[in-house]
Amino acid sequence: MLVYVLNNKENPLMPCKPGKARKLLKQGKAKVINFTIDYL
Repeated sequence: MLVYVLNNKENPLMPCKPGKARKLLKQGKAKVINFTIDYL
């Protein structure tokens, strides 16, 4: 499983592994943005 990443201008970057994502969150270098789809 990969974690999707956006830069500070909300452009998509390469996905990262969950461990890297947790590290960035713990260091305060990232924040969680909920991902939601509306399936019609």
